[in-house]
Amino acid sequence: MFGWSMTVWLIFEAHNLALKNWGYVAVIPDGWVRWAGYALAFGTVLPGVLLTAEVLDALGAWKGLKARPFNPGNWQPLSLLVGVAMLILPFIAPRYAFPLIWGAWFFLLDPCCDLLGGNSLIARFAAGERQEHLGLLAAGLVCGLWWEAWNWFAVTRWVYTLPALNFWQVFEMPLLGFLGFPPFALECAVMYNFLMALDKRVLITPRRRRHAWLIQAAFWLAMFAAIDAWTVISYQ
Repeated sequence: MFGWSMTVWLIFEAHNLALKNWGYVAVIPDGWVRWAGYALAFGTVLPGVLLTAEVLDALGAWKGLKARPFNPGNWQPLSLLVGVAMLILPFIAPRYAFPLIWGAWFFLLDPCCDLLGGNSLIARFAAGERQEHLGLLAAGLVCGLWWEAWNWFAVTRWVYTLPALNFWQVFEMPLLGFLGFPPFALECAVMYNFLMALDKRVLITPRRRRHAWLIQAAFWLAMFAAIDAWTVISYQ
């Protein structure tokens, strides 16, 4: 999960190269140490969100909560269309649409999970399940508060450079920015589910898996270099 977590978070870092919503300050100047820090930080995003959701589930939060099932019809094409729109709009109107990246991949990849026979949160929602969804939403908020609190006291930290809604800060995060953490947790779960389905249904041979990991490794290195060049604001 560590490697997948790096891949998932670096997708958002790639978005940020264009959107410029955050940057890193007082970064360690030693390149190898800095890149190891990137790997450690980004590799714990998925485990942090998903393990927090499991802890909340083990505590019995929303245990057995269900709703009436409904028939969503042929929902996959509409979900894909919404996802594509949410992915494109932030680059067309970044001042107003930048928050949409924190939901775009949910709508893009959840139908792909369903088509691959994996765990689809939308399909499970339609089936009446609510426990996993609420657990993920709560986990996102818990992790968001935890990350922002740690970041506030850190020497090397991220700062926000949002084009709008940049007011009423709690730690470094504008207050309304915390609304992005719950849907981000859903997005993390869907991206993980998609990678799991891809691993089981497509990457079925050792050769394919090797190629997939090589592609990911190249992506990591390229993105680490891009972060150094365009997202880092200052060094220690």
